[in-house]
Amino acid sequence: MLNQSIRAMVVALALAGSVQAAAAEIKALNRIVAEVNGNIITYGEMERAAKTLASSSDMTGVAPAQLLEAAKQSLVERILLVDAATKENLRVSEAQIDNELNRRAALNRTTVPALYQQAARLGFSQKNYRIEVAKDLLMEHMQAKILDDINVSDTDINNYINKAQQNGTPLPQGSPYTVYTIRRIVLNVNKNNTDTAVGNRMRQIVTAVQQGADFGEMAKRFSQEAAAANGGIQEVTEHSEPQRVAHFLKTMNVNEATVPIQGSQNWQVFQLLGKRTETNPDKIQREAVRVRLLRQEQQKAQQQFVGQLQQNMVIREY
Repeated sequence: MLNQSIRAMVVALALAGSVQAAAAEIKALNRIVAEVNGNIITYGEMERAAKTLASSSDMTGVAPAQLLEAAKQSLVERILLVDAATKENLRVSEAQIDNELNRRAALNRTTVPALYQQAARLGFSQKNYRIEVAKDLLMEHMQAKILDDINVSDTDINNYINKAQQNGTPLPQGSPYTVYTIRRIVLNVNKNNTDTAVGNRMRQIVTAVQQGADFGEMAKRFSQEAAAANGGIQEVTEHSEPQRVAHFLKTMNVNEATVPIQGSQNWQVFQLLGKRTETNPDKIQREAVRVRLLRQEQQKAQQQFVGQLQQNMVIREY
């Protein structure tokens, strides 16, 4: 009897310790790290962001403390960009959130309910997860406004190569890259065609294609880019397209079509017709230069924009 009592006491103490440890962990995750313009950043959010950064090849070998600091900075920038979008009266509708969830599910070859389950394991209710998705869309919209108009021309590439050769500076090393052949439909957003209206129109076109309408004929009839005359057929690379388009390019199978994809100034849907590996040394070199110049200009543009926002931000760190 005594042994049983002792055993019961040990179990009770172990359970109590587990509960206390779990409570302490939850408290630690909910601890406020910083407050930016009235928006809080918790340690849990910073830890999740750090894990995401750690999965990037650019962050290989980075110390945990540096990852956490980089994560905090990315969360501060996210808050500033969302605030900027809100000040410009940008809004995200429930339909746009649904469309983004469908895009994420298709990209990861899963379902929307499965995404909700994954979010729940990270501590998000369905409502809160949808709010986070809306914030992501607002942030991406602001980033697209900053970055989408940045282009690197053949002249820019020629000038860079010539200057590097004159100065004896080594050129960036390239490698064979994938060229994708796609058939695309693009509908532009403007003052006469709102984002919501264009999104609804794109969904109608996608439904028609799913019901048997010819994709190429629909592109000729409705698409608003130069390739429409050729049934929307064109060659692209992952670096020539916005990030959310590039994600699809890298994961799709030939003959698959995307869900409607929302951009900063348009909506698009495309079908992957084929892909090939570019092995021409000259083209590989030029693509490497183009990617370097593009990233430099994008980084500069975002730093300038975020820098302006940071001048007026109110931040408290704990």
